[in-house]
Amino acid sequence: MESIVGQRNFYSAAAAVQLKHSIVYPISTTTLDNAAIAPYQTSLTRIEELIARDKIAAAKSEWRFLLSNVSTSDKEMLAAYAGKKRWHHLTVVATISAKMWDNMSLRFPQAHAWWFKFYGDKLGLDKDLLMSLARQESAMDVEARSPVGARGVMQIMPATAKYTAKKHKIAYKRTSELYQVGKNIEIGSHYLNELLENYDDNRIFALAAYNAGPNRIKRWRAASDGNLDAIAFIEAIPFRETRGYVQNILMFQVYYRDLMGVQGSFLTDAEAKRRY
Repeated sequence: MESIVGQRNFYSAAAAVQLKHSIVYPISTTTLDNAAIAPYQTSLTRIEELIARDKIAAAKSEWRFLLSNVSTSDKEMLAAYAGKKRWHHLTVVATISAKMWDNMSLRFPQAHAWWFKFYGDKLGLDKDLLMSLARQESAMDVEARSPVGARGVMQIMPATAKYTAKKHKIAYKRTSELYQVGKNIEIGSHYLNELLENYDDNRIFALAAYNAGPNRIKRWRAASDGNLDAIAFIEAIPFRETRGYVQNILMFQVYYRDLMGVQGSFLTDAEAKRRY
């Protein structure tokens, strides 16, 4: 465990907690060089106009095409430019394309912070948890749609939206409203809060249920039968996607807390002490 402390991954953080070390990881920054992006100004102007006209799909397509035709160093500058323009999803896409894994401020934009704080405060949820879930779900893409039909920044299925809105008396009429960032975060926050209440505020169970569904969590808990600790239970999740999902969001909370200067534990005392 000592040998992996200080790396930028879930297992390093888990080892640091076990050894009672601080969670540390490599961090890099990027300074925008306007001269480097000057050759792409025509494309950038076109992308900005598309965004202004709410033609987001076209803007994303232009952005991906631009990134596919530039060097890695120029991708980094374009990521910095997108960050300056507050093009949150495009910033994340550029950091992935440029493999800027240590640039936390660009990889984890504080997008839609007002909405996350509003519903976090209303429901007693940490804003950084909501932001981390949205970052994992959609890379902060308000118009994201998954192959199975999940929509918006928190990737909510229409059936889940209808159920959640009815149960919590949220004004909601049609699926297209899930592309409204405020409405999406309102419904997604209420749904996550409901899951947390069902699992005694245990994020591991709640996040796994958000991704894979409560019925699967019930089966996985029955299989482990209280014989595992928190880290072992996460590792035993049979779906690779869900396993990575839970690991990522727990780590994303670490990053967002550091970026926002707020305190929080990698695992709460209750999460760390219970048997799974």
